[in-house]
Amino acid sequence: MKRLRFTAWLLVLALLALACPALGEAPDIELAGEAAEALPMELEAEDIPELEAPDGLDVELPGLDLSDGLSQDLDTAPADDANGGLPGAFEPLHSAGDAMDNDRLFAGYVDLLFSRKPEGDLRPNGFIGDTLTGVTKKVYDYLVKQIKKVAAGTISSTIFEIPTSVATFRDWNEIGDNFDTLHHALLTDLPYHMFWYDKTQGVWSDTYGNDGICIMFCVADAYADWNGQVVSGSCFTTNSTKIKSAQVAVTNAKKVVKKYAGVTDYKKLCGYRDYICKAVDYNNDAASQRGSYDKNAWQLIWALDGDPSTNVVCEGYSKAFQYLCDLTTFNGDVQSHIIGGYEYDQSGSGPHMWNIVTMDDGKNYHVDITFVDGGYTEAFLCGADRTEYADTYLVRNELYYQTDAEVISVYPAKTLKLSTRDYEPGGAVLPKSVKLKKGKTTLKKGQKLSLKRGKSLTLKAVVSPAKARTKLTWTSSYKYVTVKDGKVTVSKKAKVGTKARITVKTANKKSTYIYIVVK
Repeated sequence: MKRLRFTAWLLVLALLALACPALGEAPDIELAGEAAEALPMELEAEDIPELEAPDGLDVELPGLDLSDGLSQDLDTAPADDANGGLPGAFEPLHSAGDAMDNDRLFAGYVDLLFSRKPEGDLRPNGFIGDTLTGVTKKVYDYLVKQIKKVAAGTISSTIFEIPTSVATFRDWNEIGDNFDTLHHALLTDLPYHMFWYDKTQGVWSDTYGNDGICIMFCVADAYADWNGQVVSGSCFTTNSTKIKSAQVAVTNAKKVVKKYAGVTDYKKLCGYRDYICKAVDYNNDAASQRGSYDKNAWQLIWALDGDPSTNVVCEGYSKAFQYLCDLTTFNGDVQSHIIGGYEYDQSGSGPHMWNIVTMDDGKNYHVDITFVDGGYTEAFLCGADRTEYADTYLVRNELYYQTDAEVISVYPAKTLKLSTRDYEPGGAVLPKSVKLKKGKTTLKKGQKLSLKRGKSLTLKAVVSPAKARTKLTWTSSYKYVTVKDGKVTVSKKAKVGTKARITVKTANKKSTYIYIVVK
């Protein structure tokens, strides 16, 4: 296949017009190649996940003596760089020719899959593709769908035949004039979905049928199936095994959460712990960087993919536990937090990642699924003792955990303050019902209250039994009557006589409602 720079496109078209009676006989043309390297990704810093550094529990700190507690040796410990998934951690993308780009973008795609945040929220200012017009916009819309299918592993070929209902070879003048913008829009709007794309090899074009065109995206070596379609040393087929593993992990995680949906919060967390420990073993080779290892050992995919041959280090354990908690609607106010730093004990020390869980009693507890899987079952929802160091605490008089400075800068102090006692299960009670009160008056379900524009009133939700703890969700059916934590406010824009339904719901879906009538 001939490969020509996109910058020579117009010249080629002119030559084709002279040499070929029909445009359908044109030779193959590359639409964009090395010029892609100059295209800025325009990713915001917060959108780009950091590439995780190797992790492990066997990094020794010479001279560290724990017999009399922690010493000043902690101050000279190497900086922790194993917390790539923590908020605030960011390193810019490397050059377009660096294969590391693809791994970073894949990590971003995984984060996108595992996030509840709508994809559109990543682009609050809109998508560049929305500014395209005419046939260029039609081609963009078609390619977006195909690129997402490749990322999802539902198709493996990156040779996209454009339907003639979208564009034909006669449209190449318009597409050629706008292709730099089209290509740039795809890279910017779908950076994570294009983790498999080799920007250094770029995009090629070809013809099919009498009037059809196809656009071919080169696949990066790390994601290429070299047994697939290869042209002039470039691959146009993805190996979907790794791609699909992310999708499988998401599906498995949702199944686990559904399995424990009807039990108490404590039993939910125990179920998540047991599932992870059964699903994986600690990946010693990855931790010590012995032999060949995959960066997925630091991600939650391998902890949730159902494949016994894929194992993780501590970061994978903690991220998997965190994700299951993030997917869960707890009965009480339960929250899990990923914590990174160092762990020290008599057998060694090294960078580590674990969780702190805020339980329904409002207290925080230590959770280390990695150590639980290693046989130290006490490291689950346990308390801890403070040390003379503000960033370090002691578990069971055996394990020291030093929280990374970056973590301390992100989380409020109350989140990192641990209970000195272990969590006592059995105290959680699910709400049986919920009622609304205004002052001392209990309101009937569906009761109407009048409220003038610009005024507010406060409602109180009372759950039964009284010792039940739960999250409460407040909603209003009318945009000009808002409710937040029980405080109802009528906007001056509200229409007199409008009836707004104010609903409060518990985490286990017990609910009640009243109406606010605008005066």
